[in-house]
This record gives sequence, structure tokens and C-alpha cells, in this order.
Amino acid sequence: MLSLSKARHFSPVIFVFLTLVLASTSHGQDLIVAPADSPMYRLSNFRTDTGQFGRLLLIFDYKRTRASKNGDPRIGVSGKTKDRQIVVETKFPKAESGTFRMEMRNIVGGKDFELYLTTYAGSDKSYLVSNTIRLGNPGPATRARNFTAAEKEAIAKAKLAATPPANIPDGFQAVDSNTSLVAGIPIKAGRNAKWEDAELISAETGGMVTVKFWDSDGLKRLYREKWLAVSSSVLKDALANPKKFSPSVNVLPNGGSVAIPRDAVPLPKDVTFPVGTPLKLEYHHSKWHDVFVVKDNGADIELRYKGYGANWDKTKSRDEFIVTRDTLKALKSPKSVKQFAKNVAEESTSGGATAKSNVKIKRYKVSIDLPRGAKFVPDDISVEKGTPLAACYASKWNPITAISENEDGSLHVHWDDYGDSFNCNMLRSELIIENRTLAKLKKKKKTVADSVDSEKLKTDFRMWTDSTGNHKIEAVYDSHSDTEVTLNAKSGKVITMPLDKLSKEDRDLLSKIGQATDNPFETFSK
Repeated sequence: MLSLSKARHFSPVIFVFLTLVLASTSHGQDLIVAPADSPMYRLSNFRTDTGQFGRLLLIFDYKRTRASKNGDPRIGVSGKTKDRQIVVETKFPKAESGTFRMEMRNIVGGKDFELYLTTYAGSDKSYLVSNTIRLGNPGPATRARNFTAAEKEAIAKAKLAATPPANIPDGFQAVDSNTSLVAGIPIKAGRNAKWEDAELISAETGGMVTVKFWDSDGLKRLYREKWLAVSSSVLKDALANPKKFSPSVNVLPNGGSVAIPRDAVPLPKDVTFPVGTPLKLEYHHSKWHDVFVVKDNGADIELRYKGYGANWDKTKSRDEFIVTRDTLKALKSPKSVKQFAKNVAEESTSGGATAKSNVKIKRYKVSIDLPRGAKFVPDDISVEKGTPLAACYASKWNPITAISENEDGSLHVHWDDYGDSFNCNMLRSELIIENRTLAKLKKKKKTVADSVDSEKLKTDFRMWTDSTGNHKIEAVYDSHSDTEVTLNAKSGKVITMPLDKLSKEDRDLLSKIGQATDNPFETFSK
């Protein structure tokens, strides 16, 4: 469940992966019987050891028994305990055989485990590409199922969508990497192995173009070769009179999958954008993301994502941005420019870290639901080194290990799936902890709070009070038994008195109970 899709190499044939398991087995993987073109592995020699922070290591040997006939698919490790699902989304070694090591987070108790290997099978499904290996009794053995009729139909449609049309229509010629194209011309484009009427939106050079099918408002990125055909007469006319054609929608100069809104334009080359100017950046070829200018370097823009701190700042090429016409007008107003600058002012931190802190905080804002049985790290709990936590990144909960607490309340942490170079300081409000782990910390906090450092009491003067609350004396602790206590007063007096003559607070300090009436500090003085 939790992963940054990275693993540590400890040797050419050994991988170590840390995982936090929070999913119930009722939400286990949907496993499909692997097709004949999938790789297959034989797992054996399942065993355990102890790893970092005293965590449990799960170790097994593997050997590939069948090579893939369809590229190099990603292999993952999955499994379960008696009550938890284990999903480790990491890239399995490409070696034909070796040893794989998984370092489990210490919240995963017990000695009952089942593991197996999987590959992606679409949506939330996976192919089972190995035998299952087991330790103890993790419950019923996992089994894979066959595809349903509906799933087979969906696979056939996906395969069809990835198939270019076979024959070039009459009067058309195939487009290749050398074909000169003009944006806005009508073309034929491949869709579901058929030629469909479309419009060429972007005529950028290279292997890809952007098209718009006449029966759809969405844009589609396609390879030039095998997927495009153009009428010879239209191509001749376009090359002779290129201004005759123009696209119905605009995209970025170097091509894109998202149409530029009508109230926006690509960044003008003759405008320098001041700090905080709101721009838009194409995000994952699917939408426009709001960003602010940190610095205009001319050829590129240093940006800050809206809603994120300085730790997420990036530098992107100038031709990847657009700006609204209203923003361009606002830049002519000094008042607006001054207001824009506030967009990149450092946000005051929260969740245990103060704005005055010198600690540099790495922000990982939570964008998904909390797992069942977990909560944000409370401000009033002491988090020890080695405490397992998790943080949100790439729409997943990723395993984190606490290293230390900072004075401002933030935590210095280690991302388990990355090297030490990724260690950073994070807010408690962006870290989660399992309820049972939190309960252990609270129990330990109570135990520590209830314990007394007798050596400290012997050296540090404190104010002791009698049970009536009327008499006090400043003294250091000397010794005590079940019935009496000896104190060394600051005045030089040595006081040995019944334990029950002390106040409740002092009796609690010495783990005893009693009552008193007169001034015991005078009565029992020597």
C-alpha cells in the first residue's frame, strides 16, 4: 500500500524494502491468472531475520522459470498476515535468480506471513506470477481467478485502441517524420484500428502530434507514423498557403494535450513577469495547474505551485506556461504587482512548527483519506527515534521513520524507501501514526512520567509540602522506606519523617499515600 516505488540495493542480488501495512485483508488484491506471455517465478526458502531499528526481515530466494514475451513488466511483491494485506509496489530485480529481502515495519507483529509476486493487470487488478510462500498460519492460501467475460471484452477494446489502422484511404498519403504539416488542416487519424476524420491541432516537429477528432471536444496525442494520413491535395494547398488554415483550439507552442482557454495565451517573450504573478502550467497532459512566479529568468521560469511551500519550487521552460489576459493587464498596475508578490510569501507553518523557527520544513500536504486505524501525529506526544509513521506523496501513504524531534515540535524523519539524502523535517499535521503505535508511546510516556529519578532528587532542591498544604520546606531527597522518608533541607537540617506526613503530590512522587495534621518538618527535625 505504501511506496515511493524505490528500493535499496545492498548487493547485486539483494533488495531491501520497508513497508507500512494498514490495509485489511478484506481489501486484498484482485489476482488474475497470468497469461502465457507473462513471466513466472519460483519462490523458495522463506525465512526471517532482524533488520534496521530491530524490525523483522522477510527473506526469500527467487528464480525466473518463464521469461516475459511482452517487454519488461514491473514485478511487485504482495501478500498478507493473519489480519493485514501487504502490498509492496517496488520494482523487482531483473536478475534471473537471487535473494529478496523485505524489512517490515515493526507495527506488523506475529510470525504468520504469505508472499507472492504480481504484475499489473489493469485498474486495481494484478496477475499472479509466482507460487505463494508461507510462514506460520496466515489464513487461507491466496488463489488467482480467471478473467470474467466483461474483463475480456475490456481487454479486447484496449488492444483495439492500441492498434493503428491497416490501409491508407484512397487519395491520402501516410504521414511520417519528414512530412511537413500545417496546424488546422483536416486529416485522417487512427482510432480503434479505423481511420476517422480529425483536425491537426499541433504541427510540432518530432514523433508526436496533437489532433482533435471531429466528433469529440477532447484532444489526443498520437504518433505521426502509422496513425496519421493526409490528403495529397490538402497537403499541397497547406504548404502553398499556410495562412489559409488555423486550428479551432490552441495548445502550447511545442504541443500539448490541453486546449489553452480562450482568455489565456502563451507567455509573451517581451514581458518580464514579477514575483508572484499567477500563471498556469500544463499538468500531466490533463489539466492546467495554478502556479506563481518566483523568478523570471527569461528562457525559463522558477515557479511555486499554488498551495505548496518553497520546498516544491521548480524551474520550467518558459514555453510550458500560459497567462490570462486579465493578469497581463494587471501587470500594468503597481498596486496589482505589489499584491501579486504576496502569493509567494512564506506561509506560516502549523501543526507543531512555528513561523519563527529556523527549521526548514518540507511540506507534503495530505490529499487522500487517512487509513483506518491511523491519525495525525498529536502535538503532545513524544515521538521516539525509530517510531514508524507515514506521509502522503503521489496519492499514496508512504512509510516514514522518525529520527528526532525538533525544538519547534516538528519531526526530523527518514523516508524508508529512499536514501538518507531524502531525510527532512516535517510537520506533525502532515504525518500519520497507527493508533496502536500511538498507544504504545502514550503508555511509555505515562511510565516515564510516573517514574522518579532518585539521583536527580538527591541533587536538585525542590519544595516539599506537608499533607495540610500549610507547611513547605526546600530540600533534596535522601532516602525512603515503606514508612518514612529522609530529606536534607537547604537550611542544613536532616529530616526523617513518616511518609504519610507528606502532601499527596510528594507521596505520589514517592509512590505512597497518607495524611498529616501538624508541621512534620519541625516535629521530626534533628
